[in-house]
Amino acid sequence: MSKTFHYVVEVWGGIEPSLVGPYATEDERQAVAKKVHTDQNPEEDGTFWLDVTIGEDGKPVTEIGSYSGRFFEDNELAAD
Repeated sequence: MSKTFHYVVEVWGGIEPSLVGPYATEDERQAVAKKVHTDQNPEEDGTFWLDVTIGEDGKPVTEIGSYSGRFFEDNELAAD
């Protein structure tokens, strides 16, 4: 059985990454992403999602994506 760990990636000033998490569910992560975003300068900073899934073979698979601007307004998630 595979297990997924959900993270928020903060990028401050466009150059300083920070990893927040892991969270057990996407919903937990999404709530944190919204909080992180409120503390950021939208002109310089960024908020991204990251999933790390450990497969049955024990190997990790990593997926990262961006949130749409609408996500922070109405919970809509968009992955690039």
